[in-house]
Amino acid sequence: MKSLILALAIAAPGNAPNQPPSNGGEKTLVKQCTIYKEGAAQIMLGRQKGVSLERMMEEINKISSEYTANKSLWKSIVLSAYKMPRYRQESLVERAVEEFSRQVQIKCLEAAQGVL
Repeated sequence: MKSLILALAIAAPGNAPNQPPSNGGEKTLVKQCTIYKEGAAQIMLGRQKGVSLERMMEEINKISSEYTANKSLWKSIVLSAYKMPRYRQESLVERAVEEFSRQVQIKCLEAAQGVL
């Protein structure tokens, strides 16, 4: 869970994916969406490893209040992860993590498409 908190804390200071990226334009946006992808991977991995939804939400709530704007986005990502099935076979876990995190990255990029 420490890696989840770290990933979310790193991502939190950035702009929300549907807001214009700060100086740096497209490169900043791609980097930011990659951070969301990495955070989503940690969330889905936790889900696949049996971390409860309640525990995951507690971890999101631990994010510093100065980053509150992004908490709702991270909570939405958590809820999306917990709508997906949980697998026990390692190859299926890996595939679920990869597919989910890729979907989050794509949604992030799509949301910002009109911004650039």
